[in-house]
Amino acid sequence: MAALLDAAGIRWCYGPENPQVLPRAAMDTALLETLLPGAAGAGDAEQMIAEWRRVTEMMA
Repeated sequence: MAALLDAAGIRWCYGPENPQVLPRAAMDTALLETLLPGAAGAGDAEQMIAEWRRVTEMMA
């Protein structure tokens, strides 16, 4: 999430430690890539933010 917020230029800071917070999450997109090559994207934060901005502009 930090990489996404940084790529979007959104100011943020860490909050108090919370043992219930997952430090990292990952998604296996192998099956999606098998069915639709390229659909999962590269997982690059800058690319994800650019796609998010394009979609939100189209919906506005």
